[in-house]
Amino acid sequence: MFRILIIFLCLALYACAPQQNENYGITPMPSATFTGPSDEVLKENVAQYVAANNRPASTSYKHARTDLNGDGLLDAIVYFHLPHQIWCGWDGCSMAIFQAQRTSFTPIASMSGIRGPIFVLNKSTNGWRDIIVRISGTKGIRDRNVLFAFDGRSYPRHPMTAPNFQGSLRGLQKEEFFR
Repeated sequence: MFRILIIFLCLALYACAPQQNENYGITPMPSATFTGPSDEVLKENVAQYVAANNRPASTSYKHARTDLNGDGLLDAIVYFHLPHQIWCGWDGCSMAIFQAQRTSFTPIASMSGIRGPIFVLNKSTNGWRDIIVRISGTKGIRDRNVLFAFDGRSYPRHPMTAPNFQGSLRGLQKEEFFR
């Protein structure tokens, strides 16, 4: 009887534990650190971006929030993946960076040919954090990590044009998204 009670309590505690939000692809940030516009505002701004680019309203994506430019607001990395034939190709899928404003988000960069994982480093270039993506599974090109550094206006549009990341990701201070 005592074992059954213990099992029941364990199951009840597990059921009450917070679950991972599938929209992030990562564990959600605690609400106390969440500054800037809400995810609902992001959803509206992404829908506007999708419509402005003549893509289907049924577009599916994952997003992660992090402060990319040091202004204290959580910007958004949005990884578009469905419909696959619209957003993805043989080299990966599309991604956009949305800068958080006080009440909305503005798209500042769009990229194609992106695969996870996506790493955001603490190191910055021109005031924006560096991003690393992996090139892999591409015929005739060896697997490698490439560095997306902000050029003052945007990030590179495609990982094939980005420079190789020199060094190891081990021990670096980074966040990892979309594995």
